[in-house]
Amino acid sequence: MFWVLMTLAAMGFAYLVLELRRKPASAVQAANPTDSLAELACGKTGYTLQGPENGQLVVLVHGLTTPSQVYSAVAGHLVAQGMRVLRYDLLGRGISDRPFGTHNRGLYFRQLNELLDHLGCTQSFVIVGYSMGGSIVTAYSSMFTSRVTHTVLLASAGLAHAPDRFTRFCRSTPILGDILFGLFTPMALGKVADAARRSPGEIPDIGDVMAEELNRRGYIRSVLSSLRNMLADDLSQDHVALAQSATPVLAVWGETDPVIPVSAMGRLAQLNPDAQQIVIENADHGVTYTDATQLAELIKTFVTK
Repeated sequence: MFWVLMTLAAMGFAYLVLELRRKPASAVQAANPTDSLAELACGKTGYTLQGPENGQLVVLVHGLTTPSQVYSAVAGHLVAQGMRVLRYDLLGRGISDRPFGTHNRGLYFRQLNELLDHLGCTQSFVIVGYSMGGSIVTAYSSMFTSRVTHTVLLASAGLAHAPDRFTRFCRSTPILGDILFGLFTPMALGKVADAARRSPGEIPDIGDVMAEELNRRGYIRSVLSSLRNMLADDLSQDHVALAQSATPVLAVWGETDPVIPVSAMGRLAQLNPDAQQIVIENADHGVTYTDATQLAELIKTFVTK
């Protein structure tokens, strides 16, 4: 028992040392002075707002591990089509603050609503969610029906995602799960970043963007909290409520996505039979940067038809 306790203590110490060596949010924000930063009650939030002021507002919500740069190519195409596009870093990612606490739908709702108020955006808007962002916008659209005109889900979580055994253990085990997740998850995410470097699609530096997140304090903690909360929610009733609200829904899936399997289409069809669903051939979970042009065209057609 003594050696077990010593081993756990050593692992905990290693976790703290690694975390303290990472850059705090303040240093990241200071190093990116050209980026827009909103002072919100829930935490400073990095964002980019582009396009004509009279264009249709489109809000882009990113996923669990990659900040808003994952949308940079999609946003560029939408702006070229005359839309006004807002993309922002969820708390815990990008240049946004990394507050302690529960990363659940309540936190993400507050962040988005506070950001919209800060920017003076009072008009209704199209909302797009990628991966975990799909879970966030599903829940958001079902609650704030008067603000959302169209909902777009890209490789959306919340329907058919099954974490591996290691993630399930860390998600359900306080303290030890935090330590193990903090020590070993960066290696797994580093491999994902390397894979993105080999297939960067329309964002040449997307792999470097992913890797840089691993050097930022509070990022891994935020990812785990999202897994324990936002991604642990059962969204069945949210999808049903969204269907009953008559909000148009478009869901786009990657044919070869190993993270969110294309079989999620069947579950969504049960919950919201009116949702339009499209599969992009040969696309995996990186669909926002490998197939950005096609995604932008699909969104434009869906919104304007």
